[in-house]
Amino acid sequence: MNIRNTVLTICLLFLTIPTLAQEPNRFINLPLEVLADTWLTRNCGIDEESQLEIAVARRGQALQAIFLDAWREGAPAEKLRVTRVAATDRFQRNRALLEDPESLGLGEADLARFKARSEEGFVTRSVDNYDFGYRSQALRGLYFAGGDVGREIVEATAADGQSPFNSIARLVLEDE
Repeated sequence: MNIRNTVLTICLLFLTIPTLAQEPNRFINLPLEVLADTWLTRNCGIDEESQLEIAVARRGQALQAIFLDAWREGAPAEKLRVTRVAATDRFQRNRALLEDPESLGLGEADLARFKARSEEGFVTRSVDNYDFGYRSQALRGLYFAGGDVGREIVEATAADGQSPFNSIARLVLEDE
């Protein structure tokens, strides 16, 4: 009786392992625009990243035009506006923290360096970095979406030593 229960438990375990190992891909059934926006603005963990790549590859042809527009145009004005507002708020909160430098453990040199930063410079860098990340994801999306157009753009960008996206394109091609 004990051996029978052990054998049944082992059989049941072997039957359920594939089910337990296959977590459902939460990106597969997203509406196309939501999937594209998730890709372009993502900040996923490793497991989610591979699931997202699978979803993009499966719906590649439909996503290619969206990624091409994102690559050419950059982030939409509304996303840049939201980023600008958030960066302004973050700068002002950081500046307020500098009013009590002892609580931060900053020395005079560090304090002077942080106070010398301009709000406009910080905000501009934040917006530019967001747009760069958005366009980088568009470039990666073009590659993952498949098709000749996406591959040609990634290869041309990888070959263009003057492009700020050169290293991103080379990494995409290395990950093949």
